[in-house]
Amino acid sequence: MPGQELRLGPFIGGINLFSDPGAIADTEMTSCINFEVGLDGSLVSRPPISLHQASPPSATSCMKVLLLATLNGTQYIIGSNGQGVYQTTGGAWTLLGSIASDTAVQYNNKVWFFPKANAAAGGATWDGTTYATLSTLPGASSALIYKERAWIVPGTTATSNTARLQYSLTADPSSWNTGDATFIDISPGDGKRLIDLVIYQDNIMLFKEDSTYVLSFDSVPSSSSLKKVNSVIGASGFNCVVQFENSVFVLYHTAVYEIVNYHWTKLNIKVPPVYDNTTPASPVGATYALPYFLTLFGDRLVFRYYRKIYSFGIRTRTWTEFQFSLTNNEQWVGTLVRMPSNSGLDVYYGGSILSNDVRTFSLQDGYSNVTESSTIACSMQTKNFDSAYGRRYRIFSFGQRYKKMHWWGATVLTSTAVTGIVTPIVTNFSVTWLQAKQYTWSQLNTWGQPILAVPGISTTWSAPGSLAQHFVKFAKSLRYRQVSFQIQMTTDGSLSTGPIKLFGIVNVMEVKQVVTEGSN
Repeated sequence: MPGQELRLGPFIGGINLFSDPGAIADTEMTSCINFEVGLDGSLVSRPPISLHQASPPSATSCMKVLLLATLNGTQYIIGSNGQGVYQTTGGAWTLLGSIASDTAVQYNNKVWFFPKANAAAGGATWDGTTYATLSTLPGASSALIYKERAWIVPGTTATSNTARLQYSLTADPSSWNTGDATFIDISPGDGKRLIDLVIYQDNIMLFKEDSTYVLSFDSVPSSSSLKKVNSVIGASGFNCVVQFENSVFVLYHTAVYEIVNYHWTKLNIKVPPVYDNTTPASPVGATYALPYFLTLFGDRLVFRYYRKIYSFGIRTRTWTEFQFSLTNNEQWVGTLVRMPSNSGLDVYYGGSILSNDVRTFSLQDGYSNVTESSTIACSMQTKNFDSAYGRRYRIFSFGQRYKKMHWWGATVLTSTAVTGIVTPIVTNFSVTWLQAKQYTWSQLNTWGQPILAVPGISTTWSAPGSLAQHFVKFAKSLRYRQVSFQIQMTTDGSLSTGPIKLFGIVNVMEVKQVVTEGSN
């Protein structure tokens, strides 16, 4: 048979949105939606998301999930909205009380709810049975327990003492501004607010808007040492700092950094987020309550930037994009809190980022009999290849020559149909009336070149019916100089149809003549 096999993949580089589609690495992709890079190098479909509860009791505003609490041997997911604080063990939410809280901690077998920054002093506690208000708790945006004291920061909404780190008495989170329970102002007067704090290497890392500090002490806070460890990078806002094993991840403007041993590394150089602030038609009047954040989902770092959701595989060090269903507004899921399971898959719970969307959602870290409300559409698109002849596992560039494709195909694991789209990269191309019909009059360009996007040649391979590995052959002859490949597959999120995988692509082709004079 004529032609030689050019093997493309595995696509272990993730997406690259920064460089030209023809200049990225052969292992990178220009688009990868609802796939993620597996440890074996294949592209694997993401786990499903489900609607947890459509309307928690008395809720009229979005829910923020705060933490996992274990009280008297029972695990509870704790949440809060403008109407109060809630708990769930995995079923329906139960309203505990009317305190609106942005942060809570568990200490001494109680959950301590701090009121929002700028609110009048007064929080609450809950021990799994009794909910009690507590007038002494000050307002806070973020809180933690460190060396038997509660520590709080004001966050982005505070209007006074915006750089103040406060701490309670030892072993008594109810006592503030008494005895040695006082405060430390972190570079006061610099005009930058104190946003968040985490415990790292037995110190407290403090994130201001444009700087980062480390606080440490041996016995009492009054003898603490404060050191500025980064004078230019801080945290952009609420929920922009997360920890995973020995790393701290922070979102600063549109950049995601990993901090290891107080060294900052930018992770998304090749994946600058796309700004898309559109909101759904329902609920009416919805605005972004939390437009950007970082959160953990298994060993993934999830980065939301308005409508866009990017997933960073912490083990594989690759980025892909997630798009959730719009059926129940799953696309607008917010920060997640994990409920571990001893017998099955861990489940993560989150609220909505839209101000008046009261729905809450759940994501399981893997596949079972759970299905998503609509089909999970997985797709990937390669770089613009101008290469040929894989010799000794090397691919050579022949950008100056035309090639002829005899056919192409992909190795997949699926039980559903597979669509392959091959797109030649050309300057001038003909357009059929059927292709032009997909556009409105205002979207068309000129009569000579009605559409600007090169139309791809699409072929669909019928569903095999059972989940197994298949080689899908797309028998399409094509002449090109540069070409890109796209694969589309679907799953409903259950074990009967997933997880689906893409292992690699084969292009059977041969090199032809050098391009004619002029550009092409």
